[in-house]
Amino acid sequence: MTITTVVTEILAGTNDGNGLTPLHLALTQLAINGPLSEEGECALYALHQEVISGEYAGHPHWFHGITHLTQDHEGYVYWRGKHVEHYSYHDDAAEKIAALQLAADCLALEAKNFPVNGRTAISDACREAPADTPWKKAIQTYYSFFEQEGVVTGIFYRKQPADALPVSSVPFNPVISLVSVNGNVEITEHEGAYEAFHALQNKGMASMGCLVTYAELEARLTRMAVPADVLDLALEGY
Repeated sequence: MTITTVVTEILAGTNDGNGLTPLHLALTQLAINGPLSEEGECALYALHQEVISGEYAGHPHWFHGITHLTQDHEGYVYWRGKHVEHYSYHDDAAEKIAALQLAADCLALEAKNFPVNGRTAISDACREAPADTPWKKAIQTYYSFFEQEGVVTGIFYRKQPADALPVSSVPFNPVISLVSVNGNVEITEHEGAYEAFHALQNKGMASMGCLVTYAELEARLTRMAVPADVLDLALEGY
């Protein structure tokens, strides 16, 4: 059987290569574009056997052999099927080191009962937060913080309540800003984070900059003076 026939059958059995891992797709491309080494030919024929037997489609092909981690042809990396990162490494060894750390971070988040997604997996604050933090929702949803005369206002994303009517005359705004004034929590709805950011900026408030650690985030949430349970309800859309 010729190399061309082998590659043709591999592609035919994997939805024109869409079902192959990036590594195996690269192997078929190498086979088409030029002669393979003896080791490369062995790998290609082994792949062919897996594909035509149905074994290839029958089990997951983990990214760098790391359980629960996969990568698509665009470089997007997934943990248990959820997008968490994007890699464009040229150094395979460096990529594997990064992937191992990413998997460890995802496992650590799960152990603390944090959801694993594209935000939490790369967040220092989420990695550093204790499992019993009262700010679990806030860590996952904050956008930025502003300060004016010692008063801190936070901007957060929120989700629509599960029991909300599918069609409502009242539009649901996905972003809110919160501030505590003399013990009273004031909540303002915004159409988006960009609009909220500039609305506060136009009031003369100063952005407190990007947060990178849990300690910094906890300090600003404490200064915002909105109780964690009240903030959680606001973030849930109530």
